[in-house]
Amino acid sequence: MTSKQWFGASFLVIAGSVVFMMLFAFTGKLMYEFSFQDEELAEETSVAGVDVGGMRPEEAEEVLLERIETFEENVRYELTWFDEQIPLPREAVSIHTGASVGRAAEDGSQETAAVSVDEEALREAVSSFSFNSSMEDAVRMDELAARIEEDAGSLQQTDYSWMLHPYLHAHAQPTETVLTGADRSSVSDEMAQLLQQHETIEIPGGSDVSVMEALGLHDYPDMDEESLAALGSAVFEAVAPTNFSIEERHIRHTLLDSVPPGFDAHLSPGRKDFAFGNPNDYDYELQLNVTGGSLQVELYGYAYPHAINVDVMENGNIAAETRIRYTAPDDEAGFNASQNNSSDDWGMQDDDNSDSDSAFDGTGFDDDGMTNESSPSGGSDGMLVETVRTIFRGDSSEDEETMVLAEDYYAPVHALESRSISVREPEEEEEETFPDPDEEWDFPWEHTPENGFDAGDDSFNGGNGFDGGDDFFDDGGGDGSFDGNDGFDEGNGFFEGDGGFDDGDGSFDENDGFDEGDDSFDGGSGFGDDGFSGESGNGFGGDGSGLTPEQRRAEQQFRSGSGFDSWLDQGGGDAFDAWAESGTPGDYNNWLREHGGDPQMGIDYSDNEIEFGRPGTFPESGDGSTFPGFERPPVKGEER
Repeated sequence: MTSKQWFGASFLVIAGSVVFMMLFAFTGKLMYEFSFQDEELAEETSVAGVDVGGMRPEEAEEVLLERIETFEENVRYELTWFDEQIPLPREAVSIHTGASVGRAAEDGSQETAAVSVDEEALREAVSSFSFNSSMEDAVRMDELAARIEEDAGSLQQTDYSWMLHPYLHAHAQPTETVLTGADRSSVSDEMAQLLQQHETIEIPGGSDVSVMEALGLHDYPDMDEESLAALGSAVFEAVAPTNFSIEERHIRHTLLDSVPPGFDAHLSPGRKDFAFGNPNDYDYELQLNVTGGSLQVELYGYAYPHAINVDVMENGNIAAETRIRYTAPDDEAGFNASQNNSSDDWGMQDDDNSDSDSAFDGTGFDDDGMTNESSPSGGSDGMLVETVRTIFRGDSSEDEETMVLAEDYYAPVHALESRSISVREPEEEEEETFPDPDEEWDFPWEHTPENGFDAGDDSFNGGNGFDGGDDFFDDGGGDGSFDGNDGFDEGNGFFEGDGGFDDGDGSFDENDGFDEGDDSFDGGSGFGDDGFSGESGNGFGGDGSGLTPEQRRAEQQFRSGSGFDSWLDQGGGDAFDAWAESGTPGDYNNWLREHGGDPQMGIDYSDNEIEFGRPGTFPESGDGSTFPGFERPPVKGEER
């Protein structure tokens, strides 16, 4: 074999080997795909929106599990019936990844994942509704569980809510009926035509409703006030005994006669609306019917499984008053007293109330323009009204739910009476009265037999007083202090006898009172030499010349019970008269201080320049003033 032949044979062997290897590799791949094709999911396969196409089952389960974990972190389940929501635990709903991928491998793409519901947890949630004590027996549990599995298997990122009504047994289903109603009169033809076009107002479950928008009232800006008031109040009264929430409501300043108290709902196109919300999972509707100028509003829907009461309470009336308006004769013809005004809106009624009825007609003046007063306009009392809703969700008071729907205040509308200013009588001025200096003042401690310094209880005399009684300051022989034995009186007491203010041998006397020397209260040199007046004498009540005549009159006034101002008026000049003639400006004593004197310092009190010396303190009179020379003794029970 030549070299050329050898080279050609080698080339053929090498080329054949390469071809064989390529065929073997391609054939092996086909054999592998044919033998293990069920180990991979088909292309474009998905589970609940998750793409798992071309993946092996293990890979598909990992991808699906990530989606399920994210879903369960944010999802919320609940069951509803009427306005009550009961949460269903997340643990009650289980999503299975292996079963989901297996179904996809067998049947192709799946819209939902494989889900199972814990029936025990579901039954417990259903029994939590307060409307029925055996609610779990009223629900077809298997059908409800199947619906939960189907909805939750979609893995949609949302909250899931299941209404119980489709799964209730026939005996437990509520009936549809007319629940409430309200009637109103005084509906205009324009309102009647509008309501014929809108005979119902739909109230979807879980939604809010506006009366203005539902009836298109914004297109009727000139609708009469009476018809709007009738419509708004009737709708309010119809929805009040439900569990609907009141979202927007307004009232008038004055309650119209056609509107029952507690159900005022003022409508004004473009300004004021009445809106409410339906928290139930059921739909309701308001049926509107106008017959012969009368409006009837009825609420139609499923009857509630619990009782609802509405109470209207008038918490009080505010009486109206009569206001007097004076007008000049030139203005009489143009005056009309029909403008009633409430206490809160005097002359400031808003435009919505401009149609209020006239209270009376006419000017109230005679032909000469100078007549008597007119008849008063008819006012009306104000009131406070409260509308309260009570929902009884159970048998005990703890299950009651109370809500105040309305708390409306209407100010009184005052009557208005017109009078001519030409015959207006001057207003009476209140005259200031001053005490008569000749009369005894009624002080709690004055010198009267009943309650003064004498015969009454705890006084200065023979009852239990400061002199003749059993307690003190008396001239008897009582057991207490200030009495005949050891008091301030006749024994060793206060006024007279052996130990008084004067000439006894007890305290405050001539011999052994405060002291016998200078600055004492006795007849030696008490109110005499260095005492009240600086003159020598025999004490406060002695026979010497220790007191000036004015001071003696002060003592007499003190003993007779007259007040300090009376004494000063009579014995101290014309200070009191000057104060009175000045218009009684402020407190009398303050006025004295500003005009020449200080009652505590003994400076001049009047034009007569009466000096009192330096008596220290003054005993109090009934008007808070004091008399010179006295320090009031303590009354019974008072610390000295």
